[in-house]
Amino acid sequence: MKRLSSATYFLAAVLVVVPAVDLITNVLPLTPSSVAWRYGTVGLLSGFLLTPLLGIFLACWTAHLMEHQRIQKILAVLNGVSGGVLLLLVLLFTLDAVQLRSQTNPDTLRMFDVGVVKAVIKNLLGVAALAWLAFAGWKNAAGRPARGKKRDTEPVLVRRQ
Repeated sequence: MKRLSSATYFLAAVLVVVPAVDLITNVLPLTPSSVAWRYGTVGLLSGFLLTPLLGIFLACWTAHLMEHQRIQKILAVLNGVSGGVLLLLVLLFTLDAVQLRSQTNPDTLRMFDVGVVKAVIKNLLGVAALAWLAFAGWKNAAGRPARGKKRDTEPVLVRRQ
């Protein structure tokens, strides 16, 4: 089982890293001072988000199954921080969208608005998933005895008298 968990952690990392590299290469050169660049980058992020979320979930699930409490806690913190950063990016994206909307051709305004709403919804769902994984991972790691330690109480069906 240990070999499989190592392979699963590796696959989880691949599911996170490969889309991140793809996103970065799509937004080069990095120009965060440009409103259009920031808008485009966060808009693209919404399309790249699902695969890394699956990788993060796979890592969390593996840590849970293998009772790797330290990894569960590390992932919980990373998920919480990532969710907070993504929420901040959504807020900034919304402000950038408002600023760019005034510069958008009136004929394409409806398409622009639909794109903004879709990106915001996708990113907010990502925030919710990361927050949920952070909370559940932390609670699960904190509520489970360390591997090899005996639980305080035995199940009722096998309790000795």
